Amino acid sequence: MGVPEVPFVKRKLITGIKQMKYIANLFIFFVLAAIVWGFIVGSILALIFGISKALLYGIGAGFIFAFIITAGGALYDLYFRRLVFSKYGIKSFDVTQYREINIIGDVDDIYQRSINALKLIPDIEGVSPNFRAKTIIANTKKSIRTFGEIIELKLFQEDNDVSIRVCSKPKRKTAIIDCGKNIENVEIICKLISVRTGIQNSLILLINIA
Repeated sequence: MGVPEVPFVKRKLITGIKQMKYIANLFIFFVLAAIVWGFIVGSILALIFGISKALLYGIGAGFIFAFIITAGGALYDLYFRRLVFSKYGIKSFDVTQYREINIIGDVDDIYQRSINALKLIPDIEGVSPNFRAKTIIANTKKSIRTFGEIIELKLFQEDNDVSIRVCSKPKRKTAIIDCGKNIENVEIICKLISVRTGIQNSLILLINIA
C-alpha cells in the first residue's frame, strides 16, 4: 500500500483554493465585525451628536476596529502557522485536519494502545473511548493559540491491517483560525500512535491536503 501520487499542478490548485478560502473567511469576519462595532459605536454617539454624525463616526470606528482585529488575528495566526509548516513540512490552511494511519495488527490491541498513547499527550484533558464502536473522542485544553480542539479517532480492521482515522477540529464551530494547532495535533497523535504500536509497520496518509 502506498500514498497516491498527486500531480504537481493539482497540488498547487488545491493549495491555492484553500488559501483563498482562508482569505475569504477573514474578509467575511472583517465585514461582520465592522457592521457590529459600527452599530454599537453609532448607537452610543447618536445620543450625543445626533444621528447624522453618529452614522459617519460609527462607520469609521467600525472599519478601524474591524481592521485592527482582523489584521492582528491574521498576523498572530500566520506567525504560529508558519512555525508549524516549517516543523512538520505541511502547508494547510484548514482548521479541520484529517489523517489516516494503517498498521499491521489486531484492532482490539491497537485500539487500547491508541487510548494509552492519547493519554500521554499533555494538551489532552479528557479521553472518551467507545470500545464497541472502536471510536475515541478526546478534548484538548485551552491555550494562547485556541480555545481547545476536539480530536476523534475511528479504527477499522481491514484484513491484516488496522486503519486509524484521526480528525482534529476546533471546539468552536465558528473558528476561522487555529494557529496551526490542528495540524500539530494530528501529526503528534499519528507519530505517537505509530511509535506505541510499531512504527516500522505503519503508514501515515495525509487525506485532506495535497
